[in-house]
Amino acid sequence: MTFILFKLFKPNNKTFYRLFEEASVNLNAMSNLLNVLVHENDYNKRLVIGREIIQAEKNYEILVHHIFVELSKNYVTPFDREDIYGLAKTMETIGDYLAITAKKINFYKLNTNEKGLRIMVTSVIETITSVCNAVLELRNFKKGKIIVDSIIEINEIHSLAIESFYQCIDTLFEEENNLKEVIKRREIYHNLEIITEKCKDAGTFLEAIVIKYS
Repeated sequence: MTFILFKLFKPNNKTFYRLFEEASVNLNAMSNLLNVLVHENDYNKRLVIGREIIQAEKNYEILVHHIFVELSKNYVTPFDREDIYGLAKTMETIGDYLAITAKKINFYKLNTNEKGLRIMVTSVIETITSVCNAVLELRNFKKGKIIVDSIIEINEIHSLAIESFYQCIDTLFEEENNLKEVIKRREIYHNLEIITEKCKDAGTFLEAIVIKYS
């Protein structure tokens, strides 16, 4: 009986760490594919890349779902349940917005050879990279310097992304006379800014973990 109770309440650390790590690798892959997409001028090739992103999102959602399943099965977890749920949910939202943005870039047949768009995508890649670097260090969170440094990077990049967003909107309103094009581009810029905002939210959950368990 004692052994059964021990197994029941023992934190399933390795499973949570592994799932978060695999989710991070997939999220990084999705953001890199988005970068390839916006640097590809051939529309047909962009469609192929878009399909790769959609498939990557499906794999990613399965991993995140497994985190929620493990959370429902385990009474004791390596970190607060709220922080695990919040981090996983936020990472899921980041993946959703990556896929949605890729779909809409192709659906709108957007001209991706545009400086502002590529600057925004670079900010997205950098913030996601910082989130994933921090998540990959959760096994070693008591040596939390990498996580702390990543959180600082996330906040700094997000601030720059907000500035880039408003600059892109300002340029768009000044230079584009086609109302449809304005609406399409503004939506894409906004989605990209939201991704950096969600990365900042992920950083908040990571920060809570470091503070509580260091």
